Amino acid sequence: MEQTAATTSNSQQGDFTDVPPLQDNRPLRHLAELLPLQVLTRSSITVAPWLQVTDTIRESLDSLTLILHQSRQRHALVVGPRGCGKSSLLLLFARETLNRRLDWQQIIYLDASNVGPEDSRAVLETLLAGLPAKGPVVLVIDGLCSLLNRPGGGTNKPLLRSIMARPGLSLFATIEVADFNEQIANDATMLDTFERVVAPQFPDEELVCLIKGYCKFLSESRRVQFSESLIRPTLTMTSTFLLSEVEPTRSLRVLELAADRAHFASPDIDMHVLSLADVATVVARRSGISTETILGQSRRRDFATALESAVVGQPEAVREAAIELELIAAGLNEPHKPATVLMFAGMTGVGKTELAKQIARLYSPSGRLKVYPMGNFTEPHSVSGLIGVPPGYVGHEDGGRLVNDLLADPYSVFLLDEAEKCHPNVWKPFLNLFDEGWIIDQRGRKAYGDRAIFILTTNAGDRSIAQLQKSEKTPTEIADHVRKTLSRVRHER
Repeated sequence: MEQTAATTSNSQQGDFTDVPPLQDNRPLRHLAELLPLQVLTRSSITVAPWLQVTDTIRESLDSLTLILHQSRQRHALVVGPRGCGKSSLLLLFARETLNRRLDWQQIIYLDASNVGPEDSRAVLETLLAGLPAKGPVVLVIDGLCSLLNRPGGGTNKPLLRSIMARPGLSLFATIEVADFNEQIANDATMLDTFERVVAPQFPDEELVCLIKGYCKFLSESRRVQFSESLIRPTLTMTSTFLLSEVEPTRSLRVLELAADRAHFASPDIDMHVLSLADVATVVARRSGISTETILGQSRRRDFATALESAVVGQPEAVREAAIELELIAAGLNEPHKPATVLMFAGMTGVGKTELAKQIARLYSPSGRLKVYPMGNFTEPHSVSGLIGVPPGYVGHEDGGRLVNDLLADPYSVFLLDEAEKCHPNVWKPFLNLFDEGWIIDQRGRKAYGDRAIFILTTNAGDRSIAQLQKSEKTPTEIADHVRKTLSRVRHER
């Protein structure tokens, strides 16, 4: 749904005779040679032809128009995750503003999403030099955060405020949630300058309506026929297996790729009829999960036999792990929590890590086990290795490893090795993850762990375990003893 405005030609600038041609403005002309920058007119704004103004979009457009006419705080930030439709919303707003022939005579559009920190100040300085000293101007910036960052952790906020202080200028920009939390939310001056507009979150019926229009567009451009009954299953597939993306771009992208693949596979067919299997194939390629699993056609696996063949001498642990995998496969695990959280206790060399590897091989699409040696997290500040370092520190932009891993593969299997060795503070992010199924890093990025498996290993009480086994104690009695031992370790720390 993210849409880019078309390039403005000289002949298209005749809608408003008082708009100076870009060629007469040397700073902006120079900037337009490097970045997508245009003086927008009614004839130059290109919005996706299939995009309908739904009730949710209308509500957001009305909010933006109201901000434009306020006596103060005439600057707006459209906040939302990548792919939610922020760019399209601003282009629709620009088109409506021009169609209404409001007093705002100039709308200047800049796509700054690809500006690096080393160039950000130069771009803002060029804008400052090229914008009219006064007069009604709407400056639309797509990807504002790219212009705020400077090398070495510096900021361009004072320069941006100088631009916004121009008489008659209104700034309407897009920014992602994580960048808003980092750059704006903790800055009282910036918060007082901008009105925040949350990007549209479409209800299911509006999503179906949008996708239906997009399918009609694809049908004409790709010679592919879409059945209306395909839309809701597509939404279900994408929301289930593509967790790191958002609607509507998530489903639109999948349908576009499916149409492209179908047209490429059968170029001689006048009208290829797209099937659910075509869509599932694209979802499988993007998620790493098999097409059979996505379609619910995978055969029931004998997890116990698969684990027993690889892990010898641990029948009780193998049986419990197999039961958990069977519950997950049947969809009987607890919702809004991780797929399962397991703890393997025992002496070194008894097969704890090997069993975890085999679970990853059976469960994760990548087949790889993500290992976190918890002995590396013995200091209170070492929690930054999981959720990232605070703003202002080197490496903040990289985010947290745990969140990055979950975003990259929501079906990961994590091994928290020697769990008893880490500092108690390190467990704080896991509390919400294990209880609610999600986690947020220092950049504000949210990841869901409700499809992931977490396995903790511990050597606590290993000698006692051996003695209890010799005494022929039951697995339940041994497990109770391990819990008491871990409780003592926790209180000692």
